[in-house]
Amino acid sequence: MKPLSKRKILPFQLDDIIVLEAVRAYAENNPQIKSKAEFYKKFIRSNKDVFVTEHFLKSCFKLLYGKTVMQIIYETRMKKAGESLVKKKYLPIKDIAKEAGYTLAGFS
Repeated sequence: MKPLSKRKILPFQLDDIIVLEAVRAYAENNPQIKSKAEFYKKFIRSNKDVFVTEHFLKSCFKLLYGKTVMQIIYETRMKKAGESLVKKKYLPIKDIAKEAGYTLAGFS
């Protein structure tokens, strides 16, 4: 553990952390989101009772977690696809990719 003087102090209130944790959980549970704009639009609309701006989500999320929302989504997709490849060997790759949240424009 770092000494107190070397630790980074994050400028968050408990309510901020609760909102950011909800954003992280939403990102992990919705890997089919295709773009940041789509993600922020859906998340902000689904949480009208909480005042959250896109700027707040972008800047504070990265500060708290060290990753962007899209990095979390990409990691979730890869993890989900990897688990499916091991568990569902009988499924075609395009089905595994679709299940993990990828879109396959080149496949029919």
